[in-house]
Amino acid sequence: VLSALSLGVSSNVAAVDVGQWYFSPNLSYIVADDDRLADDELGLQLGVGQVVDQQWNIELSAVIDTLDMNSGAGEYKQIGLLLDGLYFLDRDDSYAPYLVAGVAALQTKVPGTKGTNLMLNLGAGLQHRINDNISMRADIRYRLDDDDKSIATEDRFGDWVVNIGLVIP
Repeated sequence: VLSALSLGVSSNVAAVDVGQWYFSPNLSYIVADDDRLADDELGLQLGVGQVVDQQWNIELSAVIDTLDMNSGAGEYKQIGLLLDGLYFLDRDDSYAPYLVAGVAALQTKVPGTKGTNLMLNLGAGLQHRINDNISMRADIRYRLDDDDKSIATEDRFGDWVVNIGLVIP
């Protein structure tokens, strides 16, 4: 009876290919901090990741976005390199909720100045396996950008970022 129960339980857990590398292109929607005085805009996140174990993935991503300033005086041009850890709460056969935390170097160019800053992000998402070769995922993250150069009176910005993308082994 215990063997039958353990087989039933294990059949509900998706097999995880530990060590599997994958590519993850994402479209981002950035909800800019009000203090930026910038419009909400689209961006891109292109990542390479690896399945570490049943709970963890690690990813290295390039991020790029451009936020138009409300004043019409220019743009925030942002490009960065992001290292994330994804913690999967449950990897069932088709849906896998996860938490994500990461750190980045984010370069921001605005008219008259350029700086590279520490950026942290924290969020939650859901990954849906479409088939053995592709998954879809979406997450929402709070991005804390330690940008103290773009606007003289501001030391950091807190943006919300919504990502929708694919996971391709």
